[in-house]
Amino acid sequence: MKLFALFVKEFYLVLL
Repeated sequence: MKLFALFVKEFYLVLL
């Protein structure tokens, strides 16, 4: 679950 959260966080940063 932690890895998934990290992936989402990076994806969100890329979108920003």
